[in-house]
Amino acid sequence: MNRLDVDWSEPTFWEKFRLPFFILIVLIIMSSLGAVFLGADGILRMLGLRDDSIRSQLVVSIEPQDASVKLDMVVLEKPIQIPVTWTRGSEHILDAQHPAYLPEKLLIRIPADPQKPPEIVGRSDQADIVFSPEKIEARFSLTPEFVKIKIKSKPSGAVIEIDGVSTNKTTPMEYELKTGETVKIKAVKDGYETATFELNVPGKGLSDPVILNLNKLPKEESSQKNSKKTSSTKEEKKGKLDIRSSYPVDVYVGSKRVIQDKKSASVQVSSGKQIVRIVNPDYLLNLEQSTTIKPGKTESIILDPPGKMALSSDPPGAMVSVANHEIGRTPGTYEVAPGLYKVEFRWSQCSDAQSIWVKVVSGQTRRIPVVKGCSR
Repeated sequence: MNRLDVDWSEPTFWEKFRLPFFILIVLIIMSSLGAVFLGADGILRMLGLRDDSIRSQLVVSIEPQDASVKLDMVVLEKPIQIPVTWTRGSEHILDAQHPAYLPEKLLIRIPADPQKPPEIVGRSDQADIVFSPEKIEARFSLTPEFVKIKIKSKPSGAVIEIDGVSTNKTTPMEYELKTGETVKIKAVKDGYETATFELNVPGKGLSDPVILNLNKLPKEESSQKNSKKTSSTKEEKKGKLDIRSSYPVDVYVGSKRVIQDKKSASVQVSSGKQIVRIVNPDYLLNLEQSTTIKPGKTESIILDPPGKMALSSDPPGAMVSVANHEIGRTPGTYEVAPGLYKVEFRWSQCSDAQSIWVKVVSGQTRRIPVVKGCSR
């Protein structure tokens, strides 16, 4: 191409500054939108020119002390006293859990506006958190899932029914009930009128026993009642209880042992609602359940196969026990019935014992982190 064909004219102002001008317009529009939606403080935070995050020391107290606490899904080690940095506009979850207690959770919302206080969701008598200039204090007081209630009657010796099912226990007695449930307690004693009491089971249990006062029946009414009871007993039909287990068990119906040291067996029992207890101390099995036996029918109870818990300790050689029943020393793997167990570790060289909760699942091995004793 001839050099004379090239346009050697100078570029115009618009051609020179067109791209920077467009960039400037875009920045002005974004700044305007940011000022509307984020405010000046929001823009400064976005650009990293202002940081008004909450920085403090988080201190957590909890009952029971062996419960676990998580902050944003991360388990915190005890004692819980850690520094935290919570940015504006963020959310954080602080929750406490224990296998034998009802869980509690606090949702902490840090507002974008530094003039507004944090918003707390989930506050109750069992869970609370307080912000102060020095520290952030969280408190958990977990509610047991089950509580033991003492039951007495006047006079004593009455058989107690819970929601229509006989406990096969006589007063005075203790019985474990689920927290928050409403149950009807009935006391039955020959020669006395039946007494009932409706109880809303409190989370912390009752310091005083439930007392049922029984009124004596008139002589004629009492003798008629006993006569009817005798005749109905004679006419009572029986059903069959069938037990299936992968390991030998003893079976009690009420206070009577009907099966001894067998993996599978069938036995005749009186019809109606019965409390069946199945035990084997070697497998930590002590199962109690209510079942209805129908005349001429078979009621089957099939036990899940055992699971295993693998336990170790530092120092090794700790004596392991569950409910005061010694099962061996660490390290070791123990086959037990499925369930939730409070496992206690004791060392000869340590004055204090350690305990943990272990949930054993049928057919699985639960490996527990090393339980630490004293350093001596």
